[in-house]
Order: sequence, then C-alpha cells, then structure tokens
Amino acid sequence: MFLAVAAGLAAAVTAALLLGLRARLGNRLRGPAGIAAVAIPVIAAAVYLGIGNPEFIDPQVSLNRGDTLIRLLEEQAEAQPDSPVALMNLAQALDEAGRPADAAPLWQRAAALDGDGRADALAHAAQSLILAADGTVTADAAALIAGVLGIEPGHMPARFYAGLEELQGGRPDDALETWTALLPDLPPDAEFRPMVESGIREAAARANVPSPLPDVAQQAPDDAQIRAMVDGLAARLADNPDDLEGWKRLGRSRRVLDQYDLSHEAYMRAVALAPEDAEALAGAAEALTLAAEDPAEPPAEAIALFRRVLDIDQDHALALYVMGEEAVRRDDLETARALLGRLLQRLPPGEPMHATIAERLEAISPE
Repeated sequence: MFLAVAAGLAAAVTAALLLGLRARLGNRLRGPAGIAAVAIPVIAAAVYLGIGNPEFIDPQVSLNRGDTLIRLLEEQAEAQPDSPVALMNLAQALDEAGRPADAAPLWQRAAALDGDGRADALAHAAQSLILAADGTVTADAAALIAGVLGIEPGHMPARFYAGLEELQGGRPDDALETWTALLPDLPPDAEFRPMVESGIREAAARANVPSPLPDVAQQAPDDAQIRAMVDGLAARLADNPDDLEGWKRLGRSRRVLDQYDLSHEAYMRAVALAPEDAEALAGAAEALTLAAEDPAEPPAEAIALFRRVLDIDQDHALALYVMGEEAVRRDDLETARALLGRLLQRLPPGEPMHATIAERLEAISPE
C-alpha cells in the first residue's frame, strides 16, 4: 500500500499542503481570454518563478509553514512595522500557505520601505494578486508589473507576467513578442524556461503565425538526455557543494529516475547543510523507503528521519502518513488515529487521497 499512497501523496498531498497555492490553481486556473490552453506555464510559473534573489528571506523561516509560524511572523511584523524583512517573511509564508490575497498588501508595504528591493517586492505583490485571481492578471496586478518594469526593464518575472497579461487581454502578437524577447535572457537551465517556451507556442497559435520554436514532440528529451542533464547537475554541485537547493533538486531528479540510493545521498548532502530542512529530511526518508525490500515497512533509518520531519513540521503530509502506518504496525492505534486524523484534516475533501485516508481511519477505529 505504501507505494500507491506515497505516489498519491507526492502528486496530490505534498503539492497541496506544502505549497497550497499549487493545488488551488491546478484545477481552477482560468482567464478571460480562454487561458486554459496556457494553464501549464502559468501554474509552473507560480511555483518555480524565482523573483530576483530574495536573500531577505531567512532560510530558517522557510522550514515550516504551519499556522504557528504564521502567527509568530505576524507578531514580528506587528512589532517591527517598518521592517521590510519582517513584512516579506510574513508575505512569503502566507503565499506558500495558500493565502496570496493576504500576502499581496504586505509585499506592497515592503516595497514602499525597501528601496533596493522595491522591484522584487512589487513583482511578488503582482504574483500574489494573480494567484488570488486564479491565474488572471488583474488590472491591479498589471499596474504593479508596469511599475516593476519602470524600475527594472529587464526584470524577467515581470516580463513573463506582462506577456501573460497581453495574452489574456487578447493581444497574442504582443505576448509573442514579449516572450520571444525574454527567452534568450533566461539561463539555459532556468526551471521555468519550458513554461515560457510553452507560452510562446500558445501565443503563436492564437496569433495564427508559425511558432519560432520547434514542435514539443520534436524537442522532448529522451531518457539518455534526461539522465545526462541530471548527471550535469551532479557535476555542477561537485564544484559548488554548498548549494542547498541544488542538492534537493538533484535528490528529486534522482528519485524520478528511480535512482533511490543516489537520491538519498543527494538529500543527505542537503541535510548536512541544513539539518532542520524538512523537505530534505523527508526526501532522504522517502528515498530510503522506496529503496527498501518492502516499502510498506520503511527501514528504521527512514522512520527516524520522518520522526525528525514531524518535529519540525507537524503537518507534513507524507510524514504523517508514514508515521501513522508505523504506529499501526506497533499496534499503537491511538497514535495512529491521531496522526492519520491530522492528515485527513489537511487534505481537501476533493483530493483522491482524502477518501483513502478516511477509509484507513475507519478500519482502525474502535468498533
């Protein structure tokens, strides 16, 4: 059962709970100009689009996005109303908790206080407004984007959203021009580069002109190319061993390739850099579990790692499931019901895993 549930949690729960905005947009992203066809690039942009280099975000703040942390950050922001750092940390937490409408005004307040980071903060505010509007670039968001480009004409996230606003506004020719000009400025390994390319194809189709890019089918990488790209990432990390996000990205990539031992190794390199990083700890634990002879019974090392995850993030979906099932195996049904019950509360009722966990709880409930 573990493999099926782990896969479901990885696809539905982790995305929905750890970055709640992903799940909210995944099924509901629409726009006034029939934006459904460009949904994938918009969703991915919201998830992966890095705005500037937000060094103002305390790395420890990103470890746990629960309600307790948000309350703490709210208290910090109230105590330091003129601190852009406090405002940005709270806004970031609210965005990742699926509350972009609450985050947007905080980003704008931070922008007014932080001269050097004004463009990035305004871009974050625009993105929050877009997420709150289910992917639509509203008039307020468009005004913020224009403000960013007035400060920093080359700002890449703002240029992406400017193209999206043009596409949604029925101006695919302008969107095509905006995104085509943006593409050469993106690093070759930029995570949202494929989303810009997808937008270019969509804009060209709507403008009834040939796409300047080859057909997707013609450029889809084969297995050997994918492995080569992952190996290339590993080689770059050998020269830059302190890249925390790089090690986590390598761990995810190795897991997708079913290279569980290498995935565990990469995640543990991340853990060495950030021992309290719940994502890295959970990734290492999951890799160990999937590599086990019987993934339904995670090894002791994996259980220990998942326990550390829950110490950091008590609402971590996969850790709640694994530790709940581990409690069942120990015949500690009270603990199992508490953990799985907490997981059920965090799952949106429409998620497929909601019914699965509900059935499991019923099966271990007292007669």
